[in-house]
Amino acid sequence: MGSEKESKSSVRLEDDSANDERTKLQVEETPAQVKGPVKNVDDFLRIGWYTLYAGTTAEFVVFNMLSNMVFMVYSGAAPVVKSCGNFHANTTDGDICDQYSHWRAKNECVPELDYQFLSANVEFDYLCGEGKAVKNSISVQMLGVLLGTLIFGQLSDSFGRRKVLFICTIAAIILGAASSFSNSLWSLTLWRAATGCFAGGEVIVLNVYLMEQVPKNHRLWISTVVTWSPNFIILAGVAYISYDWRSLARAISLLTLPVIPLLYFSCESPRWLFQKGKIEETRKALR
Repeated sequence: MGSEKESKSSVRLEDDSANDERTKLQVEETPAQVKGPVKNVDDFLRIGWYTLYAGTTAEFVVFNMLSNMVFMVYSGAAPVVKSCGNFHANTTDGDICDQYSHWRAKNECVPELDYQFLSANVEFDYLCGEGKAVKNSISVQMLGVLLGTLIFGQLSDSFGRRKVLFICTIAAIILGAASSFSNSLWSLTLWRAATGCFAGGEVIVLNVYLMEQVPKNHRLWISTVVTWSPNFIILAGVAYISYDWRSLARAISLLTLPVIPLLYFSCESPRWLFQKGKIEETRKALR
């Protein structure tokens, strides 16, 4: 009996000691289990000189893509026909554009035009109803933009934001300048549609690239400053100085040239690098 009691007491002692060990382990493990909120890449971004660098780079890209998107607002501006030979705009025979085709067919007169910007309509002689061809050209160019947004968004997810944005911007600069040498509306349409395709790539990639470069607490005001609105004013001034569509196309490309070295020396998106498992490159991009 005594031995049984001793064995039972020893078992209890062993159980008690085991329970004490478990309790100690639980107490020791508790601090390790209590963790703070999980951080992501955005939490490591800080505002600084590189934020200014990224914003400046984005501004040049925004100007380029906006200018190429709305280029035909100026290049496709319809002039006002004031007269054609002995026929004048104050004629009582109806609207001048309704009579214009008859005037030219009968008299082969040279129209007198009133315009503030020498557009492709004026140079290629698309006046009044013939201006529909220019509107159709704009539609084709917008299809190019749509195609670019579909293609380059996917490519930026696969190959990187900076690389795709760099290619799109350089291509838009080159093709935009090349379009200024067009000798017909059809060639202008082809060149501008190709330019629009890469401008669409800029549109779809730039915003993501910029927002992944700046701290989340500063994204709203940065996206408000680096946006289309102020660039409309800049483009209007450039168009006023250029006066004709060929000079405007060249001026847009020329003014965007500084973005090439800026993009070349910029960092890839830290978020994209992290998603691709490039941890060391992510650390470098965050420094």
